[in-house]
Amino acid sequence: MLQNYFKIGWRNLLRSKSYSFINITGLAAGISSCLLIVLYISDELGYDRYHEKADRIHRVAVENLARTPAAAAPAMLASYPHLAEQAVRFWPLFASARP
Repeated sequence: MLQNYFKIGWRNLLRSKSYSFINITGLAAGISSCLLIVLYISDELGYDRYHEKADRIHRVAVENLARTPAAAAPAMLASYPHLAEQAVRFWPLFASARP
């Protein structure tokens, strides 16, 4: 019975090649885009989750960039000692060092 279904399906694929090509290409594009979206979402949700205290880590960002003024970390520690235990500043890769 199952062999008969495969035989009929194969005959229909060979009979209408352009229609089959469009359908198979669309299915492949849909599956691959779905997989890419799932991988992207899992990567975004898993950011910094390997730390022991990941729920206590926060990132300060301005306009979707992690660039804030250099004095922001010391000012935050001085202004909000009850909220911030430590602060870290990092430079972008290949950025020139300030004098």
